[in-house]
Amino acid sequence: YGYQNEVGYDNTVSAINLSTFKEDKKIELPAYNPVRLKKDNQGNIYVLCWEIWQKTKSSLYKLNPSTYAVTKIADGGVGIEMVLSGDKLLIMKLDYEADATTFSYYNTKKGELINQSFITDGTIIEKGNSLTVDPVTENIYVGTGDYLTKGKMYIFSKEGKLLNQFTSGGYYPMGAYFLTEKTYAVN
Repeated sequence: YGYQNEVGYDNTVSAINLSTFKEDKKIELPAYNPVRLKKDNQGNIYVLCWEIWQKTKSSLYKLNPSTYAVTKIADGGVGIEMVLSGDKLLIMKLDYEADATTFSYYNTKKGELINQSFITDGTIIEKGNSLTVDPVTENIYVGTGDYLTKGKMYIFSKEGKLLNQFTSGGYYPMGAYFLTEKTYAVN
């Protein structure tokens, strides 16, 4: 079995009834490889489809959860990671051929894709691989790395200004994770 053979890429997202855990609807997308789903404050669901190596480019779709209508926002290499911050869907793109990381965002209220970085202070990010927003402070965390050097984590304010950066200790930081609720144990 060679790596050139198809490995079963799919182009569907399923709506699941959380009471029964059964599929209510299988929604077909115009692109393959859906990997990220995010829900905005209006209830719309955004689907990021990754590229299929040397066949397709990444694309972004909006899914109406009531009608299951799918609307294309962008294609042709949109990004590898996305996260919601208020009414902004922050998007990170890694161009493997140019070895460059770029950022953009989608205004979910206005329905506009803004092809400018949400990083506003001129900080250059190389080899970005993770994107996270702190749900309390709305600070933006961008992880960078490769398999040769220790990764870094950059912390930006919600306005896009660099607050801090540090070496992660590992080669490929996969994100920042936040515990926002107290957990109690019964003894």
